[in-house]
Amino acid sequence: MSTPAKRLTDHEIASFETLYSSELPVVFGFLRIRAAGDVALAEDLTALVFLSAVEQFQAGRGDVVTRNWLLTVAKRRLIDHWRRLEVAERKAPLLRPTTPAEDLSLSLSERELVERALAALTITDQAALTMSHLDGMSVPEIAEVLGRGKRATESTLRRARERFRVEYRRLTGD
Repeated sequence: MSTPAKRLTDHEIASFETLYSSELPVVFGFLRIRAAGDVALAEDLTALVFLSAVEQFQAGRGDVVTRNWLLTVAKRRLIDHWRRLEVAERKAPLLRPTTPAEDLSLSLSERELVERALAALTITDQAALTMSHLDGMSVPEIAEVLGRGKRATESTLRRARERFRVEYRRLTGD
């Protein structure tokens, strides 16, 4: 049986509102980049992060909710998302819609190209590349998150980098 949530004081509400207004763009931006530009996913995960923050405030631990705490929760929520998708991907391959040719003929910014190339990869490849290049995680750290050995993770990263290069070149016409 769970304990009922305590009612927040006016001071706690004001503290949370200040935190929310200042950190929302940071958390959303952090997740949007790591979600390969999937705005809906970034929004959903951002909501979950701030729900966790509200729970901390209700438990009387609002003082632990800092930017670093929020970003750690965000990273964990994204990793959980990747894990769920990886399980689903193993059960039934994802069917990715193809990008219409007219969309590719438009001039794309570098960021959009990277997001599209990343989005074309498997969830595992996206996760490995993101953790390696955006989060600066080591191979052993990535292996732990993915639940794989070090050598398998090195192979995953090598293949993911090659797949990314191929997809990026396809998008740029090089």
